[in-house]
Amino acid sequence: MFGGDLGIYFRASGSNWQAAARPPPEYPAISREQYLRIEQDNDFTISLELWLKGHSAYTHQEVIPRSTMDTTDKPLPSYSELLAKKLKRPPPETKTLRLPQPSKEFLAQKDGSRGNFLIHDFYGCSVTLYPDDTVVKSGRKVHLDEKDALDLAAKLNIPAPRAYEASADSAGIVSIRMDYIEGESLEDLWPDMSEGDRQDICGQLREIISTMQSVESETGVIGSCGGGFFRECRRMGEYTGGPFQDEAGFNNYVTKLIGTTPTDINRALHSQLRTDHRIVFAHGDLSQHNIIVKDMKIAGIIDWEFAGWAPEYWEYVKFFEVQAKNTDWREYAKYIFPQTYYDQLATFQGVLRWGVP
Repeated sequence: MFGGDLGIYFRASGSNWQAAARPPPEYPAISREQYLRIEQDNDFTISLELWLKGHSAYTHQEVIPRSTMDTTDKPLPSYSELLAKKLKRPPPETKTLRLPQPSKEFLAQKDGSRGNFLIHDFYGCSVTLYPDDTVVKSGRKVHLDEKDALDLAAKLNIPAPRAYEASADSAGIVSIRMDYIEGESLEDLWPDMSEGDRQDICGQLREIISTMQSVESETGVIGSCGGGFFRECRRMGEYTGGPFQDEAGFNNYVTKLIGTTPTDINRALHSQLRTDHRIVFAHGDLSQHNIIVKDMKIAGIIDWEFAGWAPEYWEYVKFFEVQAKNTDWREYAKYIFPQTYYDQLATFQGVLRWGVP
């Protein structure tokens, strides 16, 4: 991957390229044409031609002497970060950035002396904890549809924040007041958990998913719980479409491929898509940091902004796309999901490879 697997990053500096990396010996300083040949010869997963074409700031043709390389230790943006910035989308790492969380001592103050506590504040979304043990999630990246999803979760007795009110102001800032879920994220707890505790948590999550997938859309529409847009999170940011009246329309949305996709690959991906799946309730972002655990029980699942009505395979497929700080998390899919969807998973891995960024 450009700037990732290869280990070389390019950034614009005036009219020249400036390289900043510690490339392995087999990849010396190279020109754009040489780089494209390397990418082609080694079958990397991202087409550099797509990235470079039409973006003059990144397509200057020049061999970069190794002596001019910037050897600074300052972290450099990855390919995903650069592309997200170019497309004016949130950086893919935003969901892992958190402020210090309130201590048990702070939460124990129930006499009204406790002040507000900012839990999260990044890229159009802030979460503030109030003395009454509710939080207000607000910002331009917050949507009223999330309350509809939380309401449905409450109706199904899914462990999730209870939503009390939602509003939007004239500037487009949406605010949702909901319960604060006390506990620790599964992401933080996972490394020190015993195998028995891990499988127990996975079993709890399996029951939750089974309950959600038992509820089908009454209209068959694929979109938010409130009948609005379908939202999803991919590696390059957030995507919106629909709502879709049927699965055929949804399939056209998810298989928008780049123009350089070989015809046979395009046809192969489309040929694998079906239109007869059940349309069920899905969270859409079952990352470990969205699963709050207390006393080895799932206290709540948070961040329902991508929840809605989706084909029955959606939760399973997205599980393998969302970020996983603990790399063995995906190996526990067999304990989490009541049903596997191997054909759909293979198809969507192809969509990830060739989909429009």
